[in-house]
Amino acid sequence: MSTDPSTRESSSIYSDASEALAAAHGIHLISSDVPGSDSEDEVAEEFRAILDNPMVGIAVTSPEKHWVRVNQKWAEMIGYSREELSVIDWPKLTHPDDLASDLAQFGRLISGEIDHYSMQKRYIRKDGSTLYAAISVNAVRRGAGLKYAVGLAVDTTQHNPAEHSLADI
Repeated sequence: MSTDPSTRESSSIYSDASEALAAAHGIHLISSDVPGSDSEDEVAEEFRAILDNPMVGIAVTSPEKHWVRVNQKWAEMIGYSREELSVIDWPKLTHPDDLASDLAQFGRLISGEIDHYSMQKRYIRKDGSTLYAAISVNAVRRGAGLKYAVGLAVDTTQHNPAEHSLADI
């Protein structure tokens, strides 16, 4: 196992996030239950591969609503680079009409009232267009507090008729 603190923190994020994703989707991670199973660093490396999966947007956010880690798919969906997202919090990209309900759910997640939530919401892309997404957010806790929130996002824009011109319908 690495002794570099930055590597350890990164491994911890990936390890915690992989457990949160698994819990949110009813998957039991059994590798840690098997004798001779993968080390924490190997599990973290496997999660990095999952995080970079091009099928869904994945984001790890702080309790303060800052992006901690995002995969390339999320960056492409929202139209910002990973570097740009590192200095923007997610409420600034949330459509104003969806912000109150998302903040309410996130507040319940932070307080410990719930451990996960799913919703349909809109984001404002960098180019000003609207991204419609189905999101699922799961808590990673440290004691009683929220350590991270892990979110999955699926782009549903093409399924929203308001985003298509009359010629496309």
